[in-house]
Amino acid sequence: MLGSRCGVGAGLVSPPPCQGGALGSNPRPRIIFHLVRTKEELELFEEIIRQHHSYVPKLPIVGPSLEYLIEVDGEIAACISLSYFGGRNFPKCFENYLGIKRPYFCKGVLASAPCISRFTIVRNEKNLASQILALFLKRIKVDWKIKTGYRPLVVSTVVHEKYVRGTCFLAAGFQKIGYTKGGITGYASGGKGMFENPLLVLVKPLHKKFRKYIRQIQEEEVTLISKQAMKMLKEMERKLGKHIKFILYDAVKKYYQEMVKLK
Repeated sequence: MLGSRCGVGAGLVSPPPCQGGALGSNPRPRIIFHLVRTKEELELFEEIIRQHHSYVPKLPIVGPSLEYLIEVDGEIAACISLSYFGGRNFPKCFENYLGIKRPYFCKGVLASAPCISRFTIVRNEKNLASQILALFLKRIKVDWKIKTGYRPLVVSTVVHEKYVRGTCFLAAGFQKIGYTKGGITGYASGGKGMFENPLLVLVKPLHKKFRKYIRQIQEEEVTLISKQAMKMLKEMERKLGKHIKFILYDAVKKYYQEMVKLK
């Protein structure tokens, strides 16, 4: 029964059991993803993270997100979530990997390169984690596009090597690209202290031309932002008078130049 392993299942509906015996019938999948939609499901998701995650990542999930409860052989055995990269800012190693600068200006870039922000497993079974990740990466191609309007082109995650080695991600085809700078990035050990160690960054491309498309998305957004900045300056000049222009000009000009640098 869905939710029986954690003792909490309010609001969740188990898929219909397999109608075995009929010729040509499809067996029920062993691993089933349940997209979190209700408050009760979200509470169950958060409770699993609190009880079973190697450390408690109490940083808020940034931007739009997808949370899943994962059923294995009829029991909730794992949970996983996808969101924007924490802080809306990629680490330098990830920027270099993508070949872009300052992606936090562009929602399209953040949405095209989402992050696995939570992942934990209740059930101790060899290769289960990598199997879940492989199915998850297929599932999000549709769900994330519906949620954000952007197809995920490359997926990332970070791991704290003091607690986990990221073996399941490597087995699922992720690759190491470097480390974050460290600093105050989250609560460790049940929220009793802040960890400042650099975190290992792992990525997996979902499209062979992901760099090309991400650069195109950024260029389009930067061009739009630049035009909006100049339009705002002209509108202020028209409404407030030319003398206001000289007060605002330097600030707007600097902002505009920052946008152009991204191109």
